[in-house]
Formats: sequence, C-alpha cells, structure tokens
Amino acid sequence: MRATLGLLAVMGLVAVGCTKSGPAALPAPPPEISVWITGDSLASGTGYEMRPRPHSVLSGGAAFTEYAPGLILDNTEEHIALYGQPETLLVLGGVADTPRAETSEIIAGMEEFKAAMLARGIRLIWIAEPSYGALAPKVAPLSAWAFGQPESIDCLSQAGPAMLDGVHLVSYTLFAQCVDAELVKLGVEFNLPVSIP
Repeated sequence: MRATLGLLAVMGLVAVGCTKSGPAALPAPPPEISVWITGDSLASGTGYEMRPRPHSVLSGGAAFTEYAPGLILDNTEEHIALYGQPETLLVLGGVADTPRAETSEIIAGMEEFKAAMLARGIRLIWIAEPSYGALAPKVAPLSAWAFGQPESIDCLSQAGPAMLDGVHLVSYTLFAQCVDAELVKLGVEFNLPVSIP
C-alpha cells in the first residue's frame, strides 16, 4: 500500500510538470566548438580519437551521392540549422559511395558539398580517406581530388590495418593523432569554452 501511494505521488509530480501536449521541448545546446568533422563512420571514429575533439556530425554510412542511407550534405546542414555553423569543417568521406556510384558521380557530390559550405563562408579541410582491398582503386581518385583542394590532410600512412569488413580501422588513434598534428601545421585553433576529456 505504501509503495502504491509513493508511486501515485511521483506520477502526480510528473503530471504537474507536463502540458497537455507533453513536456516542453528544450532547445539544442550549442556544440561550443569551432571545429567540426563530417562525413561517414570513418569521420566519426577519427573525430572521437582526436584531441581536442571536434564536434562530430554523426553520420555512419552517409555518402556524397544518393546511393547511401543519408547524404553528408543533408546531415551537415541539419547540424548547422541546430547549432549555427562552425569556423572550420573537416571532411572525411566517400567510401560509402563506392559500391554503387561512379567516381564522376561521387566527385560531383563532393563538389556540391564544397560549394554549399563555401557559400556559407566555412573553411573546409579535406582528409584523404583510408581504403583497403577492392575499394582502394575506387577511393584513390577521391583522395586525389581532396589533395587538389586548397587545404587537405594526408594521413593515409598512419591508418594502420582495417577490420574484417575492409572499411573501418582497427584503431583510429594513430590516424587521429596525425590529423591533430596536421591541423596544428594549418593553424587551426579550437574554440573550446568547456573542457573536453
């Protein structure tokens, strides 16, 4: 009986805090980080291991073309709509496009992404994406395109082995440390008003 009364009291308190339509939605907090990383699952893994960590536009399986579950451009623009835009955007993607899209289609998607972000005044830094096995010849032209951009990072020698899926890295640590070092050389500064472990 005592437990039932306690439960009813808690339910009453919860009900008082709700409106007819449910609890009021809270605005999304700003990422408070001036550097973001976007792309596919390799971007997410790399961003997680970077120090300091950039804001990650989580987008596993996302691509530059419509052949994948989500578009990198759409994911990035959704985050910009929620948080405002970053000063610097690191871009690492393309491998999710390769099973179905032609190289020319992928590069066209990369160009579209580039144009949309540059129109916003965002600094873009392209990171060459590691690739293995049968994917390597398909990803190599995408890396060559990235190296032709005003700012790019080549840490392919630090990628290490791939997992059994032939796409994801066994460890992102060395690759991320290389990206960190290259960002220092490019003069990228993180605006970090909060401490990130």
